[in-house]
Amino acid sequence: MIHSKTKNQSIKVTVIHSHIGGKSFWKDLNKNWKKYGETKIKLSVKFIKKEITLKELQKQNPDIIVCSDTAGSPSSFSANEVIALETFLKNSGCKHLLGTYALFQHLEQRTNGYDNRKICHLFGINPSMKFGTINLEQSISYCPINPGKSILWNNLELPYVSDGYCHSQVPFSLSWFNDEGRFIGGKDVTVLARNEQGTAVIVYYSTKTYSAVYISTMPEFNTLQTKVDSQFIYNFFVYTSSKKTTYKTGLISIPTTALPIYSRACFKEKEIKKSYHKK
Repeated sequence: MIHSKTKNQSIKVTVIHSHIGGKSFWKDLNKNWKKYGETKIKLSVKFIKKEITLKELQKQNPDIIVCSDTAGSPSSFSANEVIALETFLKNSGCKHLLGTYALFQHLEQRTNGYDNRKICHLFGINPSMKFGTINLEQSISYCPINPGKSILWNNLELPYVSDGYCHSQVPFSLSWFNDEGRFIGGKDVTVLARNEQGTAVIVYYSTKTYSAVYISTMPEFNTLQTKVDSQFIYNFFVYTSSKKTTYKTGLISIPTTALPIYSRACFKEKEIKKSYHKK
C-alpha cells in the first residue's frame, strides 16, 4: 500500500452544521485513521446548535472545516456565520474547506427550503444558480479527469465507486455540464472527477489563502461496511493539507469541453467489469 510521505503531520478537522447521518463516519475515521495512511487525523465532530463565531473557529483553529449536507441537515448559515467563516479562511492562511451534497440549497415538500447559496462563493460556485437534488444509481462512480500521481486516489480502484448516499445536488438543469460538456457551476473551479452522466462532481477551488473542495454527493452517509469512502475522505484530508493554497492542483486542469479520453476509458472499464460479473 502507498501512503503519504507526510507521516509526522497531524491534521485537525472540524465538522460544522452537518447532517447527523454522517456522525458515525466521522467518528470511525477519527478512530481508525491508521487503516488508510500514516498521517494522523484529529477530528472534532461538532453539531453546533448555537451560532458559529470567529472566536470559536480561532479557538479550535482547524486545518480543515467540513460542512456536510448543511441545507439537508437541515440548517442554514446566518449572515454573521458566513462572515465568520470567510474571515477565518482568508485571515488564517493555508486553511481548507470541504462541502458535501445538499450544502447550498434543499427544498422540503416544495413549501419549506433551506438556502445556503450565500456560501457558494467560498467554493467558487455561482451563487445565483438554483439547486435541487436527484436520486442516482445504487452506487456512484467517480472517474478522475486526470488522476496523474495525485495522493487523492491512493489505494483506490478507479473509477472511485462511492457507497455513500445515492443522491446528488445538481443545478435546476439537472446536470453540472452544458450540452458542450462545459462545467456550468463556476468559471474558476477545476473539475477533479465526475460521473458519466454529469450529475455528480468533485470540484476544487483555490485562492491565495485557502482552498475548497465540493462533492455533490454524500460519501460520509454510508453503512461503513466498505471502507472505500473512508479511504477517499482520508486521502482528501492529506491531499489538501500537504499542499499550499497557491498551488493550482495536483491534477492537470483540462478544459471540460468534452469528457476526456482517460475518463471515457475509465467508465468503459467499469462497464466491462459489470458484464464480467453478470456472467
